[in-house]
Amino acid sequence: LKNLRESKTIGSYVHPESSIMGVEILKEGSFMGIRADIVTHTTMRWRVGKEFRYLVKKACEKKKVVLA
Repeated sequence: LKNLRESKTIGSYVHPESSIMGVEILKEGSFMGIRADIVTHTTMRWRVGKEFRYLVKKACEKKKVVLA
């Protein structure tokens, strides 16, 4: 969430009350669900969500977590 708030393009749209609760679902083989409550302006929700998923992907790649 820190990286999302520090983003030059969308950081100002992420409300301080946003939070990441953590991993919600793990299923053997291939599925993991992450629970996040990101508060933003209605018109920016898709862009903020896309950036969040991109940052999660980068973090997984850095830790060598294989994504399908």
